[in-house]
Amino acid sequence: MKQIPAEIKLITATAIALIALTYQPPGLAQSNNLQLSGTGTELEATAARNFEEGNYNGAIASWTTMVSKSFNPNEALLNRAKAYIVIKQPLLAIADLDTLERSAKHTEKSTLLVLKAVAQNDLGNKKESLRLFKEAEAIDQNPYVYINRASLYQELGDLAGARKDISKAIAFQPTRANYFNLAVLERRSGNFAECTNILTSILKQDSTFVPAYTQRGICLASAGNHQEAIKDLLKALAIDPSIADAYFQVGKSMLSMGKNEGAKTYLLKSADIYLSQGKTKNYQDAMALVAASTK
Repeated sequence: MKQIPAEIKLITATAIALIALTYQPPGLAQSNNLQLSGTGTELEATAARNFEEGNYNGAIASWTTMVSKSFNPNEALLNRAKAYIVIKQPLLAIADLDTLERSAKHTEKSTLLVLKAVAQNDLGNKKESLRLFKEAEAIDQNPYVYINRASLYQELGDLAGARKDISKAIAFQPTRANYFNLAVLERRSGNFAECTNILTSILKQDSTFVPAYTQRGICLASAGNHQEAIKDLLKALAIDPSIADAYFQVGKSMLSMGKNEGAKTYLLKSADIYLSQGKTKNYQDAMALVAASTK
């Protein structure tokens, strides 16, 4: 597997493409980089720094100022649309993308259509999202079409369609992120050995890539290898002690091994994190296993 520099990513439920960063609810990040005056270059630098730090409202404020002052407004609109997608405001993102699309050249529209497709999917409009992905693909075989459409196909249960798109994405960009997405798909398809092999290859290149430890642990557990799974999950937690899925799977694996008391500690920790993230279903699943561990 060939390693190339990390790409820009687009956040969807599971795919990775045009925008990076983990979503953080507005107001939780520090706002000490807010700057609404200065040159366009200064505003853009402040916006980019805020975005990197998870202060999305601060970034949006800077890009809004750039638009109002006509400082590179098209780039500011595009970046603001991406930020709106990250904070789950798809209607605002679509409004910015519609504005850009009216004056965009034909060759520039593919990226805008991909972003609109993601926003429409966030609104639950999956048919419209698929239509927009198809329209984007007709303009340009953009790898981000395939990365993000693969995520949508997985949501729809079309694993064959997802596999086809991820393979196309890898052909364009043989990146760690795309191989990671393939590994997740292999796990969901029940191909646990292949999932493990891909993640092992990733970790040989970067032993600090936490998601690979977490996913390999979940994959190993799915194959019934709970002891090895726990080793990987604990490695992930040693690097990043905030991974709810890792705590949850350690708890599940310990339950499977009959270690109920130890399992309860990990399951309760995962429940706390899921609750803080607003993941109600995950929280309920964790608490259900806590209750099962006391029987």
